Amino acid sequence: MKKRDKKNIENSPRFTKLQPPKIKILGVGGGGSSIVEEISKIIKKERLPFLSKIEFIAANVDLQAINSLKRNLKTIYFGEDVTFGLGCGMNANLGREAALKSKDKFEKEFKKTDFCILISSLGGGTGSGASPVIAQILQQLKIPTLGIFTLPFKFEGTKRLEIAKNSLKAMAPFLNGYAVIPNQKVFNIVQPQTSLQGSLSLINKFLAEIIKSLLETIYLPGFINIDFADIKSILNQKGEKVYLATATVKGKNKKEKAIKEIFKNPLFSHKELVFEKILLNVMPSSDISMKELEEICEEVYKRNPRAKIIFGISKNLSQHNTLKILLLAVLKKPSKPKVKKRKEVKKEEAKKAEEKKEKPKTIQKKGKKGAKKKPRKKEITRRNALDVHQLLKETEKELIEEEKKWEVPAFLKKKSS
Repeated sequence: MKKRDKKNIENSPRFTKLQPPKIKILGVGGGGSSIVEEISKIIKKERLPFLSKIEFIAANVDLQAINSLKRNLKTIYFGEDVTFGLGCGMNANLGREAALKSKDKFEKEFKKTDFCILISSLGGGTGSGASPVIAQILQQLKIPTLGIFTLPFKFEGTKRLEIAKNSLKAMAPFLNGYAVIPNQKVFNIVQPQTSLQGSLSLINKFLAEIIKSLLETIYLPGFINIDFADIKSILNQKGEKVYLATATVKGKNKKEKAIKEIFKNPLFSHKELVFEKILLNVMPSSDISMKELEEICEEVYKRNPRAKIIFGISKNLSQHNTLKILLLAVLKKPSKPKVKKRKEVKKEEAKKAEEKKEKPKTIQKKGKKGAKKKPRKKEITRRNALDVHQLLKETEKELIEEEKKWEVPAFLKKKSS
């Protein structure tokens, strides 16, 4: 084969599709960086075959926090001309300015990236301020991005929650999908005596398990294969809220345990799970039957039979008696109430006014329920003495005239006629 032909094949779209995607997991700010550090530690312990294609990055303005991270984690120190190596406190505007001044750093880092998972703890300055800017840069580079964000505890105050919500609102339009985990939800799964560090570590482990299952779904071959193109087809819009869950069950009644875990995710605050798009990947145990597998899928599809569904079965790298499931679903947006036009509103108001005029006013008796409404009596107008006297005179005249008619005998009436 000629060198020119070989180059043409390598640069062709068909060839590039065969290459495994380059994925970067980025933590922004102090909270996001510590989450990514713990996730990388957990995933690297597994020694998965595709680890060389994944890069774990921590980005922060706080130089001391950057230096305290593990050396096997890549770091991006930015905003040195804005914060001078210090943190942003709770000033999100400062975090935003720092990210804008370091735009070139992020563009250079993510230029050859196929997919990014952006993680941040919202409510502070760096994560809340810089994350929307980074999300916009990733969108401009046409990199599909999934955001995973934590919200502050209630005891941290309403100001932090307000900062977090504003950041999320600004960031959502630049993301292909995002999942939100309120830190407060950790109380659903921890004992009251658990320390703050222990509680946060539990959230990090939970996120690590989800991300690991997602990476296994993308990279590992399967009997019914799900690849990176399937992930992109599920996350093909902007600003979509997603539900992420994973279940790892052993022992008896695997099917029942898996269904319970997959839908009752204690760290996500979604009251009604109505899915618009579903990606379901199963890593079956050696003892699970085809019937049980079908029943698990049916439970997922019940959420919306009309949803777009991508289903896969991957090889299970865990123990043979362990069943693993990953669910990535785009939540259906609530339907907006129909806004009536001004003309329609005016017509309705005019119709109601006419109906009120036509209907007689009724009074309902107090006391007994369901009493019949009686028509309201007409009001009698009061007259003065002169009017009454004149009315009596006229009435008297009319009576006299009538009497005169009756006094004339019948035979005289006939003659006169």
